[in-house]
Amino acid sequence: MKKTLIVLGSLMLLAAVAYPVFAHGPGWGGGRHMTGPGGYGCPGWGRGYGGPAGEDVAALGKLRQDFVEETRTLREEIRTKSNELDRLLATENPDEERVRSLHKDLSELRAKMADKRLEYRIRARKEAPEAGYAFRGRGFGGPGRGMGPGACWY
Repeated sequence: MKKTLIVLGSLMLLAAVAYPVFAHGPGWGGGRHMTGPGGYGCPGWGRGYGGPAGEDVAALGKLRQDFVEETRTLREEIRTKSNELDRLLATENPDEERVRSLHKDLSELRAKMADKRLEYRIRARKEAPEAGYAFRGRGFGGPGRGMGPGACWY
């Protein structure tokens, strides 16, 4: 009798743990937290607030492309100096003067990049003030991004 109770208890515990796995639904997109027709399974997600309007998308896209082109050499310099600093620090006995010099150069380059990023965000805000948080230093969402009026939070 004791063995039977232990086996039945174990099976019930296993079923209780396994049930949520099967309740999720078939494959990606079947469950409520997976991507579905409206994105994240919510019919309202992806419409409305947070995405710039049609003509703003083109203007912001051009602005973003200009920012990328304008900062290309700066980003390459940062990458080169960062790699050089990493290589130096990986050696057994790094040249302390060179490491400090590279660190200072990197700090200055990163500060320049931060200034350029801020300029971009200010210009983007002036270009499309309604876009809200749809754009950041790394880009913007575009139409259909962000939470819309019909979004659901499970």
